Amino acid sequence: VAAKRAPTSADLVARIAVKDRDAAERELASLIARVDGRQTQRRREDDATVVEALIPQSRYAEFSQALAAIGPGRVEAERPDLPSQVHVILRLE
Repeated sequence: VAAKRAPTSADLVARIAVKDRDAAERELASLIARVDGRQTQRRREDDATVVEALIPQSRYAEFSQALAAIGPGRVEAERPDLPSQVHVILRLE
């Protein structure tokens, strides 16, 4: 499957299905820190929490694999040529 073009400046846009949004937010914050990333924005909506972060490309594979532990996800857009700092937008639903 060919990677879809990511909108605007995001390199990855994904939705993650979670049972407990509060717990998922904590797990995601811990994961971002563990891979030496940086959360740049977080907003709570009625039906989801949207988290934006920068993840070092060198740790991106580890980050992607660990996301599965938070919940099943669906990639909506992913750039095939990732920059040194990967801009991710994750929607926890």
